Amino acid sequence: MDSTIRETKTLKNFRWIAIAEGISYIAFFITMPLKYMMEITMPNKIVGMAHGLLFVIYVVFAYLVTEEQKWTMKRFAILFIASLVPFATFYIEKKYLRTKTLEHK
Repeated sequence: MDSTIRETKTLKNFRWIAIAEGISYIAFFITMPLKYMMEITMPNKIVGMAHGLLFVIYVVFAYLVTEEQKWTMKRFAILFIASLVPFATFYIEKKYLRTKTLEHK
């Protein structure tokens, strides 16, 4: 854990976006069987669009927070790769985006 994390509005927003992106990934896993096994496509279209939008927002905020916190491109790469791995954004939120004051409350 990097001890130089500064609590900012961008970081707080990114924390929520990371969680929302992870939830949308879970929802996508639920709607995929509906689409391919039961031929119910509408939930998959809605969740897919939301997930895609959250993915783009997540990557933009990952870059903004990386610049704001003066983190390395290696840290940005970790944040980016996490957006591609199911459930990894939950880990990122806990491991990389919380300040020490949040952890001790």
